[in-house]
Amino acid sequence: MFRLAWLLIALALPAAAKPVVLTTIKPLTLIVAAVAGDLAEVRQLLPAGDSPHHWVLTMSDRRLLDSATLLVWIGPDLEAAGRRFSRRDL
Repeated sequence: MFRLAWLLIALALPAAAKPVVLTTIKPLTLIVAAVAGDLAEVRQLLPAGDSPHHWVLTMSDRRLLDSATLLVWIGPDLEAAGRRFSRRDL
C-alpha cells in the first residue's frame, strides 16, 4: 500500500526529481528509508549524535524544512524538540 502511494507521488513529479522526505529522528529515518526505497531521498533533521532535548532549530534546518516534500515526525507528545516550534514554523 505504501509503495503504491510512493509510486504515485514519484509519477506526479518530473522524471529527474525525487521527493525529499525529511524525518526528525534516526528511528523514523530508518523506517521511511525502508518503505520508500529508491523512490525518495530521505534526510534527517537532527544529527545522529545530538540529543533532541538540547536541539535548537537553526537557519540551515529551516531551509531543510522548506525544501522537504514531506515531513515525518511523531509529534510534540513524544518528541521534545517538536515543542520548541509551532505549527506555523512547519
